[in-house]
Amino acid sequence: MREVLKIDVADRGDDHAIHLNNLALVQRGKGELPQAEETLRKALAHDEHPDHAVRLSNLASLLRQTRKLDEAEMLLQQAMKIDADSYGTHHPKYATRLNNMALVLKDKGDLEGAKTLYSEAALLLEESLGADHPNSQATRSNLEKLLGE
Repeated sequence: MREVLKIDVADRGDDHAIHLNNLALVQRGKGELPQAEETLRKALAHDEHPDHAVRLSNLASLLRQTRKLDEAEMLLQQAMKIDADSYGTHHPKYATRLNNMALVLKDKGDLEGAKTLYSEAALLLEESLGADHPNSQATRSNLEKLLGE
């Protein structure tokens, strides 16, 4: 990923947010959480791409993992707004953000809020992608786990 990033910077200058995002995901997978957070923040600082919501969501997921729940919630609110404005509130991308926000709310102890968002996300994903799609199943599983607690 570092080599791809060097090539991208040479070809396009500062327009390399997607590669920084991917590098951060590799760093996260290796357990390098502080480095991944720094890399994602760099990606967001240079990002003008329509997929900005994806990078906001990735950073929110990392922040959730490191228990920075208030900041994760704020970033997901931004990502949800971008997706709602770009795709509407019946799009799978928006539903994915709802699921991610539900995860944060669950971690913050807002089980009713999480239940509401999981339910809405599951319905949207099943309507748009079908009940057998992995995203639909994952969201339904999250809801079932929450209800079982």
